[in-house]
Amino acid sequence: MSVRRSKAMSLWLRHDPAAGGIVLDAAGWAPFDAVLAALKARGLAEDAGDVLDTVAQSDKQRFELSPDCTSIRARQGHSVAVDLDWPAAEPPHIPKRRPCFSPAPGGIVSLLNRREGKMINRKLKIAAAAAVAIGCSAPAIASADPYISEIRYLATNYCPEGTFEADGRILPIQQYQALFALIGNTYGGEMSKMTFALPDLRQSPALVTTPNGPKLKACIVYSGDWPHRPD
Repeated sequence: MSVRRSKAMSLWLRHDPAAGGIVLDAAGWAPFDAVLAALKARGLAEDAGDVLDTVAQSDKQRFELSPDCTSIRARQGHSVAVDLDWPAAEPPHIPKRRPCFSPAPGGIVSLLNRREGKMINRKLKIAAAAAVAIGCSAPAIASADPYISEIRYLATNYCPEGTFEADGRILPIQQYQALFALIGNTYGGEMSKMTFALPDLRQSPALVTTPNGPKLKACIVYSGDWPHRPD
């Protein structure tokens, strides 16, 4: 994601629409095409995919698209007068818990109300930092979540939650922005209709076949970790 592009969009959609030559309506929406044209004019975007990439990768979910993908707005932080029409909600009640500490002298202080998995991950990170401090190679810490757009072959007759079968189906960009930001229209779909297609791997040689049909199922991840490029 381009930091300059994100900052420009934040400035125009939250503070100074005139700086980008765009107009916000009462709810903070701006025409998607107008924002894209302004970014192109400043060399900050080449096509709509760049804007969608910024929307999908924003760590604080700064932007959102309208259901028909014709408008875009910032979700918070406005200094210009807009009515986002967010419903009022009471903050959840979080009961206070008294932490129970490990009595072992010099040991790692552990809060017993943390899940075991989080504590293990914390210990792994401490071990990695200690290894680096003494000049050793840090142990690899694998992510528990798959990467968005990752293809997984399963010996089941279904694809699990957070994945689709890689069967060439057409999907709406609005609903699966992160996946689209990664694969675009490489496998089909139409930008004019704001759709994209999944790869079709049903006839892939990697799928071992039997007399009853494929033995493995190819599933593509749409909900998981973002696959950051290596530095």
